Amino acid sequence: MAGVKGKSGPPGNANAFRHGLATIDKSRQNGAPLTGWPEEKRDEIFQGLVADKGGEDTISTAQRELAAVLADDIAWDWVCKAAIKDVLRASPKAVKNPKALAKLDGYRRPVVNSIAANLQRFGFDKAKQVKDIYEVLAEEEETPGGEEAGA
Repeated sequence: MAGVKGKSGPPGNANAFRHGLATIDKSRQNGAPLTGWPEEKRDEIFQGLVADKGGEDTISTAQRELAAVLADDIAWDWVCKAAIKDVLRASPKAVKNPKALAKLDGYRRPVVNSIAANLQRFGFDKAKQVKDIYEVLAEEEETPGGEEAGA
């Protein structure tokens, strides 16, 4: 058998392919928080999702929690994409190796699927702007020719 004793397969194979995503995934499973720019982006996404549903006062607790889960998943997806880019930049052979690419995609794919499913649950519609009676009356007063239309 070709190769180095104690190693599996011929030289240059990807059987022992290692990367930093496994460490990141394990620390995330152990409850380690996101740090740096993903946390800022997570907050930005969360605020945007809440605003799309009409703001803090109009969403339910369940919608708020789902928005938080979505924001976490999206931030985690950014971390995965950045780590995959770093791995591919550091290991040019991995770009041509389907097994290595499948392994890298295997870390990101569940997160993407979770984002898609949670977006379906959350809904793609934007909440309509709710106006109170004072805003409606103020708009009617500002409309030119309002008296003529009523006569």
